[in-house]
Amino acid sequence: MSAPVRHFIDLWKLSAEDLRSILDDAKARKAARKGWHKGRVDADAPLKERVLAMVFEKTDSGLVYAPPSMDLTNELVRTYNEKYPVKGGKPAPAAPAAKDAPVQ
Repeated sequence: MSAPVRHFIDLWKLSAEDLRSILDDAKARKAARKGWHKGRVDADAPLKERVLAMVFEKTDSGLVYAPPSMDLTNELVRTYNEKYPVKGGKPAPAAPAAKDAPVQ
């Protein structure tokens, strides 16, 4: 295999054969993982000692994986609710922060 790449930006450095091999391996792993929970690690742990921040599915642009520490949903909702409070009526009770919510 060509020299290892450290970034997706460097994929151009791979030969066509090496890139095809990587894609075929990824496709096989994805098929083998069907039905597994998202946090389960492959037996050979190919990403051990590496950090993978986010993975997006090309076909539907949906987020496939992101570590809980990167989830800003609760913070965004709180900020929005503070900026645009409910006018009239009774405001919704404040929801408790999720366990994985970023610390402010």
